[in-house]
Order: sequence, then C-alpha cells, then structure tokens
Amino acid sequence: MTERATGTERATRTAPKLARLALVWHEVRYSLLVMSRNRQARFFTLVLPVGLLVLFASIFGHQSFAIDGHSVAATTYYVGNLTAFGVLDGAFMTVIVVIVTERESGILKRRRATPEPAWAVVAGRAATAVVSTLGIVVLLLVVGWIGYSAPIALGTLPALGAGVMVGTLSACSLAFALSSLVTSADSAQPFATAAALPLCFVSGVFIPWSIVPTWMRDVAEIFPVRQLAQLVLVPLEARHGASGFDPVALAVVAAWGVLGLVVASRRFSWQPRA
Repeated sequence: MTERATGTERATRTAPKLARLALVWHEVRYSLLVMSRNRQARFFTLVLPVGLLVLFASIFGHQSFAIDGHSVAATTYYVGNLTAFGVLDGAFMTVIVVIVTERESGILKRRRATPEPAWAVVAGRAATAVVSTLGIVVLLLVVGWIGYSAPIALGTLPALGAGVMVGTLSACSLAFALSSLVTSADSAQPFATAAALPLCFVSGVFIPWSIVPTWMRDVAEIFPVRQLAQLVLVPLEARHGASGFDPVALAVVAAWGVLGLVVASRRFSWQPRA
C-alpha cells in the first residue's frame, strides 16, 4: 500500500508539470503557425539575414579583416556577425513587433482574461523566439559552411550553442522591456529597426570592426550587440584546440538580459497603450 501510495503521489506531482508544458507548447505551436502564414514575418525573419550574408560575402569575399591582432577571412567574419544579426532579428525586432501588435489589437487583453496564466503566454512567446532563432542560426551556419567554407569546429559547438542561447534569451527579455515604450502598432517596426540597426553598424556587424572609429568601439563594447557578435564569431575563428568561450561577452549579454527582465516585470502591459 505504501509503495502504491508513493507512486500515486509522484503521478500527482508530475501532472501539473505536464500541464504547464502543454500550455507552453500550445503557445509555441500557435505562434509558429501564425508566423508561417505571415509573408512579411517570413521575409524579415528568414530571408533577410541570408540575403545580407550573400550580399556582404559577395562584396568582401576575397578580403580579410584584422581582428584583435590576427587576420580573419571576410566570409567567416560575416557568417559570424550576420548570425548574430539573425538572433537579433528573430528574438528582438520580431518579438517587439509581435508583442506591440497583439497588445494594441486587444489580443493580449483578451488572452489575459482567459483562465490561461500570464506566465504561459510570456513563456510561450519566449520559447517561440528561441525555436525560430535557432532555425535562423542553423540556416545561416549551413549556408556559410557550404557556400563560403566558414569553419565550424566540433570542439567549439558548446561555446557557440551557449552564446546563441544566452543571446536569444537576453534579446527576448529586452524586447519585452522595450515594447512598453511603443504606443502604437504602426510604430513598432520603425522603433525596433531604430533600436537595432545603429548598434549593428557601430558594433561592426555590417562593416569591418577595424574601420569603426575608436570612440564608437568604446560605446559598442557596452551594449549587447557587439558582445553577441563576439559570442558567435569567436567560436568560428577559434584556433585548433580552443574552446571558443568568451566569458566577458557572455557576462555582458547575460547582464543585459537580466536588466531586460527587471524592466519588463515592472513596465510590461497587457492593455492597449494607444
């Protein structure tokens, strides 16, 4: 009787966990379905990063850039940096647009009125960003490996995976935080673009880091975009036997993610702001 009762208690404790996972999975499945039916979302999330990679690799493909005292092939440089841009695109800009659009159209308000807990909606949106961003990253790395011979060493995959995951979650947290500053659905896309693109330029994502003015480099080092690019590029250019981990960049990106969570917990709104 005691063993049977113990098994029942375990099943009782496990059931709520499975129910919570089912709620999150429902959110992820719904969000991915909506994105797959949105041509604009598909373009900006998947086609744009790959198109930029092909564009920059075609222009600078036969050059090399000096990074931290050693030379890096331009193709490897842009595979790493545009993979970071893919993370920023899928987990930051896209999330801001989706959250603001759903909030201003009343979807979030109606969802908040249902029995579904708020954490399930937030966790589902974050998990969707992770899934879609991982798809972008894999696509860009495969294109870079096949089309431009960008090296991907097995020994640096843990560092690359950790960097992408931390970067994705941090970008998603910042998206939730900054969405509170946008007051209309029409301004969501311009706001997200204005928040991300200038940092991409000063962080050397689109142009070689060596030609960025020194004072701009100092500014870029503070923000997460430059550090996110490092988390992807360092594993790709790591020497044989190196782990590819950049603990400083990882700490800076994670710190921005924590800051985003704190701001989002205080300012995130379910009600339309317009």
